[in-house]
Parts: sequence; structure tokens; C-alpha cells
Amino acid sequence: MSKKHISIKTPNRAKIPDDSEEWVKQREKHKRLTFDAPSSLHSKLKIASAKTGQKMGELAISAISEYLTKIEI
Repeated sequence: MSKKHISIKTPNRAKIPDDSEEWVKQREKHKRLTFDAPSSLHSKLKIASAKTGQKMGELAISAISEYLTKIEI
């Protein structure tokens, strides 16, 4: 009978920066948004995600933030 070996790694913890304000900003809570988007937009977002290595959600958040800054909200 063979024995299985399992290795358990400890999770990498994010280092808390010296500037606690920055740390709080990085740990801001997120809310889930659900909306319908055209298939073509979803495809473009998915392609952009693959090209940049960023998650689709990160790209969407960045685009929404940029838009809201542009219209000064």
C-alpha cells in the first residue's frame, strides 16, 4: 500500500505598509454588481483581460472609476 504525501503551505499574508491610510484603502470592502451586458462587450472585456493579465472585474472597476472621475462624481 502506498502512502500519499500532502504538503500544506501557509498562506502569504499581505505586508501592512507603514502608511496605515494606504493599508485601509487597499482593504476597502467590495460590493457585488450584477448587470446584463451585450455579448460583444463581454468578449472585448475578456480579450482585454487575457492581453493585460488583469481580471475582468479589475478592468471593469478601472473603467467605471475612470468614467465617474471624468463626469466628476
